[in-house]
Amino acid sequence: MMRILALIIFTCLVVSCQHQEHYVKPINKDSTYYLLRSLVEKFSLTNDGMLADSNQLIFYYEKRFDTSLLISLKKEGDRIKTIVYQVAPPYYMNGGRPEENRKSPQFFEGFSFSIDTVSWKSTVNDAREILNTNVPQNQTDIAFDGATYLLAFNSRIRVNRNTIDDSLLSGYLSLLKSRFLYKSMAQKPVWRKES
Repeated sequence: MMRILALIIFTCLVVSCQHQEHYVKPINKDSTYYLLRSLVEKFSLTNDGMLADSNQLIFYYEKRFDTSLLISLKKEGDRIKTIVYQVAPPYYMNGGRPEENRKSPQFFEGFSFSIDTVSWKSTVNDAREILNTNVPQNQTDIAFDGATYLLAFNSRIRVNRNTIDDSLLSGYLSLLKSRFLYKSMAQKPVWRKES
């Protein structure tokens, strides 16, 4: 009788251990996080699907018939490395139909530079203000063909879902441009094709 009871307990233990081996941890279905992840994975910016922490700020801008822009600022010790990616609109990619463009390689231009800690601090303080701004629920949605803005910093994400978000994030893009993007883009060399 004791052997039978021990055999039943052993069998239950083996079955339960096998079941736990195949147990997959459920994934958080936060759509904003998945939007961020799908946008930045194209550029190989994140590792292990981690969200931008207090040492990384990600800003994304996309609008139909306009050049998309992804900006990553990452603090590594005393150095703040900035990488800017620009993607031509899909109609420049292949000249074909959108479904063909999704299957083809995505080409982009980019540049990188470093910023000082004062610029970093003011940039992340402005980002914190935007991320902490409360928006009333009854705000007007953005236009269907409007721009998409996304700001991620310190494990928080804000996407423009209404006119207030749209205003905050478009203003932040203007701030980034005036603070350091225009200056850096002015230094871009002109490429010449050799004969």
